[in-house]
Amino acid sequence: LIKKNNKIKMTETVKYIQDKEGTVVAIIIKPTVEPEKTTFFTKDEMNPQAGFIVYKKGSTIPYHVHKPVERKTVGTPETIIVRKGKMIAHLFSGKDKEVFANETLKAGDIIITMGSGHGFTVIEDTVLLEVKQGPYVGRDEDKYFLEENELKGVDKTEK
Repeated sequence: LIKKNNKIKMTETVKYIQDKEGTVVAIIIKPTVEPEKTTFFTKDEMNPQAGFIVYKKGSTIPYHVHKPVERKTVGTPETIIVRKGKMIAHLFSGKDKEVFANETLKAGDIIITMGSGHGFTVIEDTVLLEVKQGPYVGRDEDKYFLEENELKGVDKTEK
């Protein structure tokens, strides 16, 4: 998904999580990602758009206002930045309730969820910054909850 003309090390720094159908439903970005140029991790048609914008010292970012473009979104993509602590993200299909990824996240990690169910096992005291599409429509309209025993494949082992 990263544009070919950008130079970025793809070792263990960016991970694309796919569901059974091969759709990218989450992206994990490690704090070691330091692109030399502006680098987006999402395709133009994806929601949300996410990338690092790189500026050299002395650059100017033009003053700007975003136009009130109406966009239609379905679902609630979330961006979660782990400020402190450690946890395991469990990503699953809402249809068959099967976990397809159990990923350990540490301070500095970023996870962007785009359509998968998810839950977290907190390993250490943790502080998160969560950014998601608003307005908030209330808990009952926004999501539904599952008990852990309703899911197949939850693995609480750190990796």
